[in-house]
Amino acid sequence: MATCTANGATGCTDRTCTNAPTTNNSNDLCKAYLPTGNCVTKNGGGCRINTTCEAIDLESACVTDVYGKTCFWDGSCKTKTCANSPATNNSHPLCSAFLTTCTVGSGSTCVDKTCENI
Repeated sequence: MATCTANGATGCTDRTCTNAPTTNNSNDLCKAYLPTGNCVTKNGGGCRINTTCEAIDLESACVTDVYGKTCFWDGSCKTKTCANSPATNNSHPLCSAFLTTCTVGSGSTCVDKTCENI
């Protein structure tokens, strides 16, 4: 696998997430471009360094963050936690289906299951 990419001005440039071609329009293509770079695709094509779910700007790239935490799309990319559950999840079955560690709280929003909340 090549570790550099052609650059007309200098001949070869080390591959980074940020210099991936804009034709890389999926996480798989970004991973193939730089297997150890922890890259995800970005809006408009190309790749960016994966950091947090909240920094991901494209629904198809909203899978996991750099730490392996699950992401989900709700108009923007968010870390999948009880507190981030969509407002439409307002019952125990909906909260639990969203994330098994969630239940519904007194405000009809998802909260973490604790002894106090069960």
